[in-house]
Amino acid sequence: MPHCTFCNVERDENDFYMHSSHKVNGREQKGYTCKSCSDLHYGDTWYPIEGYNEKCDISKRGTVRELRNGRYYNITYVQNAGKQYVYLSKGDKDMRKNVGSLMKKYIYKNQI
Repeated sequence: MPHCTFCNVERDENDFYMHSSHKVNGREQKGYTCKSCSDLHYGDTWYPIEGYNEKCDISKRGTVRELRNGRYYNITYVQNAGKQYVYLSKGDKDMRKNVGSLMKKYIYKNQI
């Protein structure tokens, strides 16, 4: 059974709130996060990113999650220089978006 990456609690795979999947040396490595750890580490306030095919949200801390098959997946990537970006799809076209610009557009707009 998988366990939470942060608190190391072992649960059924369907009981986790957020999932991540990364390819490391040709293998797929999965990470699981329970709801309390997700709120603590990724931000407890989520804002919807409007206008894209999938259900995507961004947190105050700059993490972007996507709802797929009833589960949230972390879709934030980090470049070598520390810049964060995500791939969002609109229609049939995938677009690479800077997380900082998404935060300005969706988070700071809602706080004013």
